[in-house]
Amino acid sequence: MTQDRNPKDTAVRGVRRVRAATPQGNMWRAIRGLGAFTYRDVAMHANTSSVPVSEGAARDYCRMLANAGYLRVERKAQPKGRLAVYRLVRDTGPRPPREKRVRAVWDDNRGEYAYIAGGVA
Repeated sequence: MTQDRNPKDTAVRGVRRVRAATPQGNMWRAIRGLGAFTYRDVAMHANTSSVPVSEGAARDYCRMLANAGYLRVERKAQPKGRLAVYRLVRDTGPRPPREKRVRAVWDDNRGEYAYIAGGVA
């Protein structure tokens, strides 16, 4: 009697599962390794031939992490070309924080969410 096995159930101990490289993963690894940095530093360290990371993507990722409390602004940007300098203050591990879009229903009459997909309203 043979059973169909799920490949995930037959993992060999000591063998790590390799995840595909992503721009967010590359940027997060770069941020974790840098001290104080600008978004250009992140783009330069995270960009590879197989996973390109633009300066715009690095800028947006740094802003998102700063807004979420992962990065502290060490020096504010200046209009004449001086870039903001960031420092990682909340290192939660090797997996990159990601922005998620959540499907929800907002009720303007009641001023509250009537439904949040996968959650409780």
